[in-house]
Amino acid sequence: MIKKIYYTLLDLITFGKGIPVVINNFKVRLPARYYKYFPKNYEEENFTFFKEHCKPGMTTLDIGAHFGLFAVFFQKTSNGVVYAFEPTKETLKVLKENIAINKCQDKVHVEEMAVDKEAGSANFFIHQTVGGRGNTLVQNAKLGMTSSSYVVKVTSVDLFVREKGIEVDCIKIDAEGAELGVLKGAAETIKKRKPV
Repeated sequence: MIKKIYYTLLDLITFGKGIPVVINNFKVRLPARYYKYFPKNYEEENFTFFKEHCKPGMTTLDIGAHFGLFAVFFQKTSNGVVYAFEPTKETLKVLKENIAINKCQDKVHVEEMAVDKEAGSANFFIHQTVGGRGNTLVQNAKLGMTSSSYVVKVTSVDLFVREKGIEVDCIKIDAEGAELGVLKGAAETIKKRKPV
């Protein structure tokens, strides 16, 4: 209860514009209740890799966008367009809020769906922990997956690219065990564009 009051007050004090934080030398604003969520060196290797391969105006697919930290980072670093895929109901609100407070909603497009080898729909399994960390298309009791799930829309990279008529320069995949399916569904795009 005290935390809820604290974060509500922070939201009021900052007029809902988020709290500025620095993660791997990248300045970003995060919603008040999540400003301490990421350590300052969060996934440092991934930030470094993208900085090394970043080109102005890149089109990036952020598959498994979570709260949108990487989506905002990709957009701000390249000044390009990002398609942020996130099927988790609870996470979508934070993702959209994060994109808005970082003023990149014109170039970061939220796609409320999962990505796999082919389009359709699938059961999306929910992790037991609060906040739904590690939700996935892959049911695995060893990873703490429950039988709790809901149906989500699914696309493949190749189908999405064709439908949108876009050329992809970079693909970030964090699909909690479904990465191989994502890659299989991206074969045409990878062969044609050779994205980072």
